[in-house]
Amino acid sequence: MKTQGVKFAESRKKIDEIVKMIYSLLQNQKFKDFMIKLLLILSFMGATFGGCHYLNQKAGLPDDNVIEELIEELIESKTGLEIDLTPGDDF
Repeated sequence: MKTQGVKFAESRKKIDEIVKMIYSLLQNQKFKDFMIKLLLILSFMGATFGGCHYLNQKAGLPDDNVIEELIEELIESKTGLEIDLTPGDDF
């Protein structure tokens, strides 16, 4: 049976390996470029959906919009999960 010290040392070694992998990944310029692009795309999508939600509320229209419906269909076709991205929907 392993002692607590041995278990801790093994856990610490695994954590150190994971940290080294993450650090080397963060040093990769292609990964940095990818993450910046991803964050920009997600920010744009959030602003678009938020703007649509606000305008729909002000105009008294339903929240479902074409972009949102297309993304829902894409997610369902790729994963099989049926989700609703409409802001303000109760689960």
